[in-house]
This record gives sequence, C-alpha cells and structure tokens, in this order.
Amino acid sequence: MAADDRSGDALSAMSGMARTRGPRVRLPALARLAVVALLPVLVAGCLSFEEPTPTPAPPTPTPTPAITVAPPAEDTLVVGIPGYPTGFLPPAADAGSALLEDLLFDPLYRLGPDLAPVPELAANLPMVTGAGVSWSIPLARPDLVFQDGSPLRSSDVVFSLELARSPACTLGRDLCDAVAQHLEDALAPEPDRVALTLTEPYQPFLAEVLGRLPIVSEAAVRAATAAIVAAAAAMDPGDPDAQVARIAEATNADACLSDSPPFGCRLADHSAELEQTLTSVGLVPPAREIWADPTGAVDEEAYAGALLDRVAALGQVLSGREMDAFAATLALVDPAARPLGSGPFRLEAAKPGEGMTLVANPSHVRGAPAIGRIELQVVPDDAVGATLLRTGELDWLPQAGTDQAQLLGDAEGIRSGRRPLPIQRTIVFNTRPGHPYEDVRVRQAFDRCLDRDALVTAATNGTQIPAQGWSAPGSWAFSQSPSRPADVAAANALLDAAGWSVGDDGIRFKGGTRLTSEVAIRVSRTDLLAFAQAASEALAACGIELVVTELDLTGGLLVRQLQWPNPFDTVLISRTLGVDPDRDMQAYATEHATSEDNPADANPGGYSSPATDALIADGRVAVTQASRASIYEQLDAALDTDVPAWPIWYDTGLAAIAERVEAAGAPLDPTQPRYDWDIASWSLRPRS
Repeated sequence: MAADDRSGDALSAMSGMARTRGPRVRLPALARLAVVALLPVLVAGCLSFEEPTPTPAPPTPTPTPAITVAPPAEDTLVVGIPGYPTGFLPPAADAGSALLEDLLFDPLYRLGPDLAPVPELAANLPMVTGAGVSWSIPLARPDLVFQDGSPLRSSDVVFSLELARSPACTLGRDLCDAVAQHLEDALAPEPDRVALTLTEPYQPFLAEVLGRLPIVSEAAVRAATAAIVAAAAAMDPGDPDAQVARIAEATNADACLSDSPPFGCRLADHSAELEQTLTSVGLVPPAREIWADPTGAVDEEAYAGALLDRVAALGQVLSGREMDAFAATLALVDPAARPLGSGPFRLEAAKPGEGMTLVANPSHVRGAPAIGRIELQVVPDDAVGATLLRTGELDWLPQAGTDQAQLLGDAEGIRSGRRPLPIQRTIVFNTRPGHPYEDVRVRQAFDRCLDRDALVTAATNGTQIPAQGWSAPGSWAFSQSPSRPADVAAANALLDAAGWSVGDDGIRFKGGTRLTSEVAIRVSRTDLLAFAQAASEALAACGIELVVTELDLTGGLLVRQLQWPNPFDTVLISRTLGVDPDRDMQAYATEHATSEDNPADANPGGYSSPATDALIADGRVAVTQASRASIYEQLDAALDTDVPAWPIWYDTGLAAIAERVEAAGAPLDPTQPRYDWDIASWSLRPRS
C-alpha cells in the first residue's frame, strides 16, 4: 500500500510516534511545551489543524535524465520513491517504508480493496464464541515458513501479539494501543491454531490489529536480542538510558533558549557519542544518506534523532523485561541480514540513499509472486520520476508529483490519477446548548444550502474528491453515493420552522443571537480558502453567515477550540480515518464528547444521541461483516439526518503506473483508494 495512504499532516504523524521506555525529548524547552499542549488532542481524537501544502503549478517541461544503469529484467518491477525508506515496520512514514512493510511481512489478514479483512496467514475468518471474546484462528497451512526457511507456527503469532502489547512496542501508537487495550490473552493450543481472549467484545480488533500486525519470527527476534546482549557484555546495562537522559537534559536546558545556544543544545551535537555507543556493541549506525535532501544535504538533526532512538532501544534491550527487550530489538534489526517476516518478497540488497532490491519469496503462503524482483529507486525529483516512467525505466510512481499530473495523464501506456486518501476535511458543529447549531434543523439547513460536489470541484479544480461518507473512502461499511444538489428553498423552510427570522442585513437571528460562525484557515491553503469563501457566499442565500478568518501560524486558536470549553460554533479540522469504521465513529459517540473532566477527546462538538450511541456499540460487537454492514447502513442514515459535522472532501494522492503492470490480467486503476492492496498478485507484461 502506498505511503501517502498513511501520511496525514504533521500532527497526525506525531500522534503515531512509537511508545518507548525512557526519555525521548528532542526539542528545546519552549517547543517541547507547545507540543505537550497539543498531545491530548492528538491522542484522543486524531484531530489536526490545516497544514500548508504546495499549490499545484502548471505543467513544466521535464528534463530527460541520463541513464547509467542497465535496463531491468522483464520480470522486474521498478518503483520510483521520493526518498530512501526510513524503516521497514509500522508505522510507515514514507512511501518506501510502506512498501517494505507490505512486501516483507504478512499479517494474519490483509485488508482488501474495501478494507474488509481477507485471510493471508489465517485459513479463514476467526470463529468467535464466548459472547464475542473468544477467537479461534486456524493458520492457512501446517507447513508455513518464514523467509529464512524456519517454521511459522501459531506461537510466532502469539509472540508478535505480545511484542505489540509490550510497553516498549515500536509499531506505532494506534496498533500498540489497540493490542494493549483489547487483548486479554493469546495462546497457541496447537501449532497451526491461535486462541485469543479479548477484554470485551470488540470486532474492530480484526482489522485494526490482525489486519495490520506483521507476524515476525520468534526465533529470529530472540537470536537478535541474544546477539546484542552478548556484544554489550562489557557495557553497564544502564548506560544507554543514562546517555539518553543526559542528552535530553542538555537539549532542554534553559541556556538553549538564547539566540546563540551553546554546544550541546542541538541533537546533532551528540551524534558522535551516540554513534560510538552503537558501534561499541556491534550495531551499525543508520546511513546519513537516508536523511539527505535532493541536493545531498543531510538533515543532521533528523539523523541524530534516529541515533537517539536506537540508543534508547539498546537501553531497553539491556535493561528491560524480557518481552520489552524483544520489542525494542525490532528497532535494531537489519532486515537484509536477518529476515524476520514471511512476506511475498525478501530484501536482497540495499544502497542507502539510492535504493533497494527485493526478490520473490518462493515459500510464500500463496506461492511465489509472478514478479521475480522489485527495485526501489530513490527519485526525489518529480520531473525526473515522470520522465523515467514515460521512457519505461520506471514502472510505478506510488507518489507522483502533482505538477506532473497533465504530463503523466497524456502519456501512452501509463495510467495515472488521483485517488482519495483516508484524510477527511470536515466542518464540525458545536451542538451544545446555547450554540446556534444545537438545533438539528439549523445543521440540516446548512447542509441543504450547499452543493458539496460543485463547491469542492470548483475550489480545487478537481484535485480533491468530495467526501461521500463518514468513514474511509471505499470502505465496506458506508455507502459512497454522490451528494445531493443544494436546495435553498428547503434550507430556508427549515430555518423558518426553527424560528430564525431574516434580519435587515440578510442574516437570520433568533432572540438576540445571529446565525453566524467562523472557520479559521491558513492563508497558504488556497484550496480551503477558496472553498470556504464560496460556501460562505452560498450560505448567505439561506441567511447563514460563515466568516472566514486566518488561522494563526502556531495553531493555538484551533487547539483552544478543540479543547474544553470548546469556544466555537463551527470549526474546520482534518481527520485521519481508520481501517475500521468504529474508530471513525468515536467522533460521534457521547462517551468521547469533550467536557471539564474530559477536556480533549474525539468529539469536540459535543454531539450526543442515544440512538447513534446504540448503533455504534452494536457495530463494535456484531460478529459478521454482513451484520455490521447492516448496522452501519442505519448509522449512516442517522448521521445524515443529524448532521453532527459536514464532511467536505478527502485529500488525494497522485499515482502513476505502467499498463504493463497488471492484476488479474488487466492494467491497474490508480484512482481506486486501495488499488495497491495486493502487490503479490501483480504480474508484468513485456516492456514495449
């Protein structure tokens, strides 16, 4: 799956930071305080303010790059990625890392084109008994093996779950927390069967955990941990933790707030000592080229941060509990030297800063892939990437440059297009007493007064896709139907019935309250500004005033709005949508409404409906997808009626792929949300 499926804004990325033991502070004190203030919002609700994005530029001539390598073999898929992968396990932060995760590892289930779990290492969907908490999962075959040829047993699945449940889990906050919160016990009663006990009935566990957790080899992780411990025999186990704490103290010292901070205030000032700690126990520091920009300049702070992460992980390996040590080891393993997974491809070679080569795994659970090799080539320049694709030296750009859209769209033998990402721009209404949008009729009038599809298309020149549901695009759970056109007469009738009169200035009022609200947007987001201004003009025909204001650079205004007491009537936010609809529905559950006792959570608008709450709860515990789909159909209708928020659009990602790359005998369609969900099933026609 392409990395931009997982890349929201900067705050969403921060909310997925790995949980580790020990200090991980990397910022000067002032910046650290700002981040700490934001974290409750991020952790609770996956909400974020608008980040600046480049304005699409007109197509420019693309230079023809010099080719210095031999043409790839016919059975080689050549993929252009914008930067060298920074990791190979979740959470993926870039296109290359997402591909590696997808190709090197197998979960029990893969998430299909509609996000429905499809058995991979598992033989079929779980058998759920015991009032929904007892899950029995048979493996696909008794002779499953990892890429290194070692047997893959149910005990490896249990081990992988325990790694994710560890406080030292480095697989991303969402995944780690889902396991820690919902898994009571995991057993391997038979070599080819896993038995799980959940803390409560929770069907989203299937997609959120079993559909995402990479199954790793227990034997390989244990061997890697033992090797690190043996190499560090002469080191005091507490030394790495002490070093991390010392660096955190130095970089957060008061002296670092000056205009000319002394040596030691930057993480990069400590790179040499961090490198020495790693090399002293036989661990190779990451290549600096990973953090180089297109000019070759290295982001030394990012490099030092990666070193600090590894030293913190080393400290956990040496001084943590056994399972915590194993979990931390994942951050220190070289996947080329020690394969951990059973995925369809194995990492054969890597050249930092330039690319990687993967070869097909002949022992894969579904058999050897039809594609024999995959080459990941770092192509940081969008124009060069487009040229290489057009000349046939690349087969796929999972993350193409937006300024190359027209050139790629006109190219023969290439399919390109924008697909919706699981990032939704949404206007949230404050539905609490005393606010204009407390009345459902006012929210319905807002909705009926606007033509979402027309507004989005006009404001973005078709670069964004109008939101068509309450969950991830293409999800099995919600209908994906076009919005209805505006009906100004119906909107005005609703407001009349609700007792809102039209004032002399055309804006409605009721008692002493005007029907007015604001949305704050960064001036750099010209697409959002154009949309909001057009919506404001359209709403005026219904007597609704929407004032568009400038969002401050720090985002402090939005943070205040999203935290109790939530001083807003309307607020424009970005939501990162989940792989299971239950996660998205928390934004509309009463239990997640912000309050004095719960100041930052997923439901800042305070929307509350017993009927909606009951449907959300039912969808969480229903066992079959068919029964859940029926519940979400009712929930979809309820939210459409109540309008607790007004989804605007899904952010999009541009991708391009050669028609010689096929699935089921046909070229791929990069406009589909999850066209790349099963790369192992792809095949290649000869190059023309």
